[in-house]
Amino acid sequence: MASGDVLNYVGFNVTKSCICVGTLSGFLIFKTHPFDLLHRVVIGACTTVQYIEDINLVIVSGHGFPGVSEFDTCMVKFYQMNLEDNQEIHSLTFSEPVLNIVSSSKRVAIITESEIHLFKLNGLILQTSIVTEPNPRGICSISEGNESFPPFLVYASTMQSKGAINVFDPVSLNITKIMQFVHEHPLTNICFSLDSQYIATASEQGTLIKIINVMDENDRFSFRRGIQKGDIVDITFNNDSTLLAASSLSGTVHIFRVSDHREILTSSGNGILSMIPGSSFLIPPEPRSFTTVKLEDSYKNMVAFSDDSSQIITVSSDGRVCFKNPFNLIMQYCLWELADRKENGWTKPECKLLREINLTNEYYIAMEMEGTNLLPPLKV
Repeated sequence: MASGDVLNYVGFNVTKSCICVGTLSGFLIFKTHPFDLLHRVVIGACTTVQYIEDINLVIVSGHGFPGVSEFDTCMVKFYQMNLEDNQEIHSLTFSEPVLNIVSSSKRVAIITESEIHLFKLNGLILQTSIVTEPNPRGICSISEGNESFPPFLVYASTMQSKGAINVFDPVSLNITKIMQFVHEHPLTNICFSLDSQYIATASEQGTLIKIINVMDENDRFSFRRGIQKGDIVDITFNNDSTLLAASSLSGTVHIFRVSDHREILTSSGNGILSMIPGSSFLIPPEPRSFTTVKLEDSYKNMVAFSDDSSQIITVSSDGRVCFKNPFNLIMQYCLWELADRKENGWTKPECKLLREINLTNEYYIAMEMEGTNLLPPLKV
């Protein structure tokens, strides 16, 4: 059986600390560092999997759960994971396919093409159902919130402009603002920084990654992935919002330094700004990635940073997990030194492959095919 016949879903949880996998027979949760299998449950085909590590809660959607009528379009189940058993504590049925599940430690949003259903995790109480314009990609992100920045839920809007974003307050349950013309094309990706201050966005054009301060949308800047149209699969910040990674179907992951846009803004006297045709305004060029990860195959690759930002972790739709080192701090694995763009133009080093694990190897896919709950321990 090919891996594509078995894996329905592969992605990271919100904090990027775990890999969530949905298969034809259930779900698996892996710890990213150190890599280890945490949970495996056989419940039927899972199409979306989300894991909230702080409260050990797994939320899954699927169509083939035992006892679910064929007329039910999609069911969402909540599992409380513990050492003795994995207890289903709640289930919901939706008339539309569930496209995405996003969460914070206090709330979970279940996204269909025409609605966003927002629940409080404490008691799994439905707060509201937001009717949206058609959202076939299920684009949505929710922030944790903190003392400096309140929590927000953001999702794509196409009513007033193609690349607009609605900012929703999950406390007052109101739309607080609509960010218009973020992109000239419809959105494909949106994510929050872990400090809840910024959102990163990409569009169908895929040439620019845009960063916006949610509280002050005048504080915005861009990074350039390339000049040719590309399909952005995933974008993510590191823990302290100093780095940003973007993966595309071309098999390349671009890694940007957030500080690079500030360096360019302060370099106006060095002749690097360009003139807008027909105007007297000068605009800085968008900074480009300082290093890349080049993957062998053009699968959908999700990306995350390790806690200390010394490694890039990618997980692909064919089930491979790769660990790469963007800074070459581990010298025994060093193949490249970071290129100085001032001297070498846009030439930049590629990250060194440190480790590769195939989730579809005999330890996992064989067990999926046999339908058994027994798994050998795996430590890497």
